[in-house]
Amino acid sequence: MRSGSASCDYRGMDSFSSLGVRDDLSAALAAFGFEGPTDVQSAAMSKLFSGADAFVSSATGSGKTFAYLVPIAQGLVRDDRALRAVVVSPTHELASQIQREFDRLAAAAKLPFASLLAVGSVPVRRVEERLKRKPSIVVGSPGRLLDLFRIGMLRPDGLRFAVLDEADRLFEKETVETTNALLGLLPASCSRVLVSATIPDRVVSRASPFLRNPERVAIDNALALKTSILHWAFHRHSRKKVDFIRSFEAAAKPRRCLVFASSNAALFNISRKLEHHGFPVASLGAQADRKERKGALDRFRSGDIRYLVTSDLGARGIDVPDVDYVLNMDLPDEPLVYIHRAGRTGRAGASGISVIVADLVELKRASRIAMRYGFVFKCKTLENGEVIEMDPPTFFERAERDESPRVRE
Repeated sequence: MRSGSASCDYRGMDSFSSLGVRDDLSAALAAFGFEGPTDVQSAAMSKLFSGADAFVSSATGSGKTFAYLVPIAQGLVRDDRALRAVVVSPTHELASQIQREFDRLAAAAKLPFASLLAVGSVPVRRVEERLKRKPSIVVGSPGRLLDLFRIGMLRPDGLRFAVLDEADRLFEKETVETTNALLGLLPASCSRVLVSATIPDRVVSRASPFLRNPERVAIDNALALKTSILHWAFHRHSRKKVDFIRSFEAAAKPRRCLVFASSNAALFNISRKLEHHGFPVASLGAQADRKERKGALDRFRSGDIRYLVTSDLGARGIDVPDVDYVLNMDLPDEPLVYIHRAGRTGRAGASGISVIVADLVELKRASRIAMRYGFVFKCKTLENGEVIEMDPPTFFERAERDESPRVRE
């Protein structure tokens, strides 16, 4: 777990040292506020120090990024100017975030290693110029990395680590061919590490031909769902969902709220209506360019806006501290998508609330998700400007009455 303190905690240093973390890196982690390794760091670091291939799954916000960046940094040798690690990300935002974290770690530990960001929005000529710094680690999107390897600007020969972050996304049908091609380029001695909040069996099956007796590090996601995150359910017919947010704002007054919608049309409609009512809001639409997306995220992180409306695609890899509410304006068909959404709050030891605004069909599906993962949706309603809890029978009876044909007419 982490504290808010940035002071050096020597207990944290001792805890990391017991895992084999070098003193300079242990001190850097302590300076970042880690009181000791998180569960996934404790489980993963020793395996990655040994160069094992691994599947690493743990809840969002549990410290997975440093679980692999620390072994990468520790394996680098001063005065070695070769490329030793590559980290593959499905989104530009996540790639940028990983690069920033590596640079922050290297600076705090006083390590002289450079990094390079290689994503589609960075021109090849700029990448070529920055390669003159001889980066030890390159972080990028799968398509751009594959192109750079194929034209010889990057060479895989000396790689010791290849990390696929948000690996479940990298093995979806849109990217699996590129991901397989990248894995096929790796030298036999390179450690292959697949990381995500959830690694479904289909991903394990698709990746296994490229891995050597992989270790499995799986920290129970349900623990965070049950301990750090409260789950609230409100009933609204689909036509009345957007109007709910105005009442919710008055009752809950979120400090920082991430709003999810599955379709771009819904995302646009929600954003437009909130702007019309004067909400401090921005959106991460599929059509937004990198500069617009970065601007929206920066304003959300700084507190300039309190509502960020996004799709599941837009939210992958977003790591924004102190999100106190996740507001689901629909319930995704795939249960794991809800788990990813909910995990954007209650991060790094903080607490948060994941809210679903659901019609009757979605409410029944939500009950099945809760039973599967061992948490409870609290039935809520808004009355007189306050959030009121209801007993489930009354809640569902009211929902069925509100959605009866006579009432809708």
